[in-house]
Amino acid sequence: MKKIIAIFFAVIVMAAAFVGCNPSTNDTVSMTEEERARAFAEEQVKKAVDVINAAFAEEVAGDPTTKLNTILADVKAAYAEDADYSDFLLNYLTPLDVDMFADVYLVDKANIEAVVAEMSMMGANIDRFVGVKAVEGKGAEVEAALKAFYENDKANLAWYPQNAAKTEAAKIIAHGDYVFYVILGNNPPMETEADNGDEL
Repeated sequence: MKKIIAIFFAVIVMAAAFVGCNPSTNDTVSMTEEERARAFAEEQVKKAVDVINAAFAEEVAGDPTTKLNTILADVKAAYAEDADYSDFLLNYLTPLDVDMFADVYLVDKANIEAVVAEMSMMGANIDRFVGVKAVEGKGAEVEAALKAFYENDKANLAWYPQNAAKTEAAKIIAHGDYVFYVILGNNPPMETEADNGDEL
């Protein structure tokens, strides 16, 4: 009898150990959703990054403001496949003049030769395009200011956790004295229990 009781308790202890060591199903699903959201956000912002990098594949010439506006137009065109998001980019981003830009992004106005910047003013929406042509030799200082602004964005994620993946995927790109800061792209599609993959 003592032997049976000892075996019984041993089985209970082993079962408890297995339960304690295994992550919960919810944690596993949560991690999978976070990874999926991050991958989607990275793919979305890459469209803008590819356009910006392509614009500097050859030597930049001409008026900086014209160059920046052309890049912005090409970036918006890169999202044309998603009609709803394309409409949002074309109609709901607010342009910032140089004074507003310097105030919002804490960039020294004396370091700015030209700027084309648009951002959403709609509450939790964080979409933005910033393109700056810094005064010659001041590109690194503008880049540092934008990076500081970005770190502050990340620090404030707690306010809008649904934007975590999009904020993490944001890019700051420098090409000489041209500096860009982009948070662009649609949010990951929502999965619902009704969506079982069946076609109508």
